[in-house]
Amino acid sequence: MSTRHLLHSLYTRSNFGGAAGRLAIVSLALLGISPSNSEAVIWSVGSVAETSPLAFPDDTCIWIHPNDREKSVVLGTNKNTSPGGIYAWSLSGGASIWDNSSAENGLTNNVDLRYGFPAGPESWDIVCSSNRSSRTLDVYRIETDENEDFLGLVKEGAIPIGDGWASGTDAPYGCAMFQTPTQYSCLLSDKVGNVGQFHLQFDAAANPGQRIIATRVAFWDVTKNNSEVEGIVADDPAEVIYIAAEDLAIYRFETANNLVLPATSTTVAVPNAVTGPFVPDVEGLTIWYSSEDGEGYLIASSQGHGSESSDYYSTFAVFERSFTPGEPNAHIFNYELSAGPGSIDEVTETDGIDVANLSLGATYASGIMVAHDEPNDSDAENFKFASWKDIATAPDSSSDYLRFIGDGSEAGWDPRTREGDVSSTLGPWPIDPSESALQGQLRIVPQPFSKHTTVHFAVGRERGPQRVRVSVFNIAGREVSLLAEGVLAPGDHSTRWDGTDGAGQEVPAGAYWIRVAAGGEAWFIQSVLIR
Repeated sequence: MSTRHLLHSLYTRSNFGGAAGRLAIVSLALLGISPSNSEAVIWSVGSVAETSPLAFPDDTCIWIHPNDREKSVVLGTNKNTSPGGIYAWSLSGGASIWDNSSAENGLTNNVDLRYGFPAGPESWDIVCSSNRSSRTLDVYRIETDENEDFLGLVKEGAIPIGDGWASGTDAPYGCAMFQTPTQYSCLLSDKVGNVGQFHLQFDAAANPGQRIIATRVAFWDVTKNNSEVEGIVADDPAEVIYIAAEDLAIYRFETANNLVLPATSTTVAVPNAVTGPFVPDVEGLTIWYSSEDGEGYLIASSQGHGSESSDYYSTFAVFERSFTPGEPNAHIFNYELSAGPGSIDEVTETDGIDVANLSLGATYASGIMVAHDEPNDSDAENFKFASWKDIATAPDSSSDYLRFIGDGSEAGWDPRTREGDVSSTLGPWPIDPSESALQGQLRIVPQPFSKHTTVHFAVGRERGPQRVRVSVFNIAGREVSLLAEGVLAPGDHSTRWDGTDGAGQEVPAGAYWIRVAAGGEAWFIQSVLIR
């Protein structure tokens, strides 16, 4: 365990002492204030399990079993060309229970998942990953047996990422999923700061293995070629995206019901080796959800490669999930994952992280954290598992350090059903289709078009008149034309686009997205303009 973070050392160096000193440090940390001599407030939490070693592990995500949460599975990537891919472990860690390692999947870098993807008459849990070997967005469905136990991943799409990215194996790099009641998206990044957004759809006419297709709907340079971008996480209920520029900052994008990024961004935190809350590189991002409205925590891994002398090297920064628009998320404290039982060593230079807030059995009664560890004492790398309750109650197990630790009850926020968190203006998840502000099928005729096309949509009958906004976005995610805006009665409606922008000038030929928004929902359909 790293002695620079021992609580005894922290207390004796601070201007506080004894039990009163511990209480004062905690109180100041909760307010985002360090003790008067600016010593770092960093708590140590021991890991409880670890996976078998891999050559080059990186990112991770946690699949929650639909019936028996103790059978949940940890997924992790191994970006190794000979070979690599995605691996799966039980909550006990140890040897993997499944993998798809191959040369084709070798440089699989980051991974994320979502539940309930509509696939015709079926509903799939899907996994997205960034494949640097093939320069594709790979999409899998999770295959289960008759008891819904995990069997493995089945590839259902390998989508080329398109033009504009960094060359060679520098793209795609980061990968995160973003889900709303009407759309599943994947966000990819590269090593020069570009981020692209892809909307996912099910293609019933395609052959197995190719049934999930994706369209790139946005592409922009987040860092102006000044930093790598890998860590990305979506706060789905709040419709907020967090992006970590490794050397620069964590940025928050408030999408404001616009499902196509980019949007207005706010800097959450910048690195500082002395005052924190992290040192470059900032890598993995994840969110711990509370059952309270909009509450919980944003967690970032402060990898600190090359900053070993900083107190914030190889720590995890915790921020409030809730925020005031335009202002940073409040920083609460940092912690490290120290050595655990047996041969489990401390966690250093972490890339990917993930957390789950539900009870996953006795060991993880309040949830689990999974973190990449590079390197172990033996110079191998793996993933470490920690109890969320151990993190939330640090440093004093007799009281809750964080406000929300989870109690394992069914009232907690469930990532499968989206129930238990109503922070979004979209209301509790899932939305009953009969209560949707938009109903029926969004259509455009003709498609493609050269002179004009008509957008057909319907306002739901159950919720009465709705304010509707119909607009056109280019492939970079910028609005080019507002077609209609106003309060419309329930029923069928239409509006026309003549291929011009807001100033009446003709736009270039190509693909565009038509967005129809009402009642906190937004539906998209692609239109192709030919000249």
